[in-house]
Amino acid sequence: NMLVRTGGRERTKGEWRALLASVGLRITRLLPTGMTVGLIEAEFA
Repeated sequence: NMLVRTGGRERTKGEWRALLASVGLRITRLLPTGMTVGLIEAEFA
């Protein structure tokens, strides 16, 4: 529903890195959840 209504989409790890870097963040950990989604931990670069 979120992807359809808000124009969201799935992103690759590289795309997430670039997106977060554009606002001054860097990925510190990618955490699998055992489900179809995972968690991204980021901090100010």
